[in-house]
Amino acid sequence: MKRPRVKIPLSNIDWLIEIVGGVFFILMIVYPWHYFDQLPETIPTHFDASGNPDGYDSKDKLWNILSIGGVIYIVLTILNFSPHFFNYLTTITEENAARQYRLATTLLRRLKVLIAICFFEIAYGTIQIALFNSESLNAWFLPAFLIMNLVILVDYFYSAFKK
Repeated sequence: MKRPRVKIPLSNIDWLIEIVGGVFFILMIVYPWHYFDQLPETIPTHFDASGNPDGYDSKDKLWNILSIGGVIYIVLTILNFSPHFFNYLTTITEENAARQYRLATTLLRRLKVLIAICFFEIAYGTIQIALFNSESLNAWFLPAFLIMNLVILVDYFYSAFKK
């Protein structure tokens, strides 16, 4: 069955979410680039659940970590242009396509912002630890990231099933 193709215009909130995500995406790149020459050759590259460094490697590995976040961000941005290809929890019809597509693109947009913030925080924390300005990532980082993911997903599922 071919799904309807519906153009979903961005609302003001969508634009705001895109701008916030874009700012953190840029910060995720610019902040490490700015401090890269000041970093020691070995930096923390892995952290335990409490945010304490438990693995170290070359400072060049920072770009590998941030590349993962960048690729995810860009892929989610590209995917958001084709919501008719997504998997949905309900059959997509002409009547519900616009609503379901809007919910799905909003979900991806929110996750994209969360990913940009997450990878920026990893870059920021790694650099602060490497420069001896901090001993660990912020204690709130992992719980906040997990809770925000859960909130975004629960909101999507609630909205998708609501008549």
